[in-house]
Amino acid sequence: MIVKDYDSDWVVWENVRTMVIDGKRLVSNWADNSKITEIYEKYKAVNRPMPFAIVMGGPPLVTVASFFPMRKGTDPAGIAGGLNLDPIELISCETSDILVPAQAEVIVEGEVSPTETQLEGPFPDYWFYTEAEQQPVMNIVAITHRQDPIIPFSVDGVKPSDRHVLQSLMVSFEMYKRYLVEKNMPVKWVQLPIEFNFGFLVVSGPPIFPGFCAWLSKYAIANAKQMGSFWNKVVVVDDKINPDSLEEIIATFMQRAHAQNAYHLWDTLPIGPNDRSLSEEERKRGAVTGVYIDTFWPMDWSGDDLPRRCNLEGSYPKELIEKVAENYNKYGFEGKPQYHEEAIIPF
Repeated sequence: MIVKDYDSDWVVWENVRTMVIDGKRLVSNWADNSKITEIYEKYKAVNRPMPFAIVMGGPPLVTVASFFPMRKGTDPAGIAGGLNLDPIELISCETSDILVPAQAEVIVEGEVSPTETQLEGPFPDYWFYTEAEQQPVMNIVAITHRQDPIIPFSVDGVKPSDRHVLQSLMVSFEMYKRYLVEKNMPVKWVQLPIEFNFGFLVVSGPPIFPGFCAWLSKYAIANAKQMGSFWNKVVVVDDKINPDSLEEIIATFMQRAHAQNAYHLWDTLPIGPNDRSLSEEERKRGAVTGVYIDTFWPMDWSGDDLPRRCNLEGSYPKELIEKVAENYNKYGFEGKPQYHEEAIIPF
């Protein structure tokens, strides 16, 4: 969905669900912290309908960019063009000055009513149903399409869908960028695993000083609201953990998190889609308690104190690993061997 700010040139692309009411009306669902909601409130305040365009199909990076948690004022077409390594061609809508991707399969144009609402939902969202609630009515005024258009779709529900995969990828990337570019924090990687239903954010970094875990965690929690309030739990692992292996992340959490010292509570966080077991008091105040978990080895341990992992990097000398990697294809294996040099334990 594409909307344009009421009093500026700021344009927002967001991937949002939209339900058909009848042949000429739709109803969508925008989060309270959505940029679309922010713009809609401006139109509603002056009792004017908000123009919108719904884009179906087109360059895949258009869809990817719609999941990117952009800051206010960021040009989504520029982001999509950069990711695509080729500019995204835009054309004007038939009924408004909103610009849409020229290669789209279908464009639905219309206006969002500032006053009229209809029930939207229920909807299978993040393992639980989102119950029906009143949302603004979207009146369709035009539909344009290619000849024999291809209409892509994604089926949501309990199993991870395309939407979940893209959200995981783009939110993880944005948090990684914020750590490195905005705070100059030396993180190795950031991951919002689908398997935890986005409830945990996992951050990897070198244990460079006491309190570094708290530094990383508090920044992640402070940014959660801007990312849909998916997580209120942060797990920090060291830079020797393999991000490709969820099993290794879980094993690190289970083996290293001290039952008393590793868990740090953080109060008054926004309620998110994963917060389903709230007390009556939490629902009234509109806030929950979060936690960050430190899985670093104790800072006063020496190298001799660290246990050796039963994996490739922890079980064989570096020289042997490099020899096998160099001759991998000669031994009859296909592809390129994967090992993590920073995790190799010196013998």
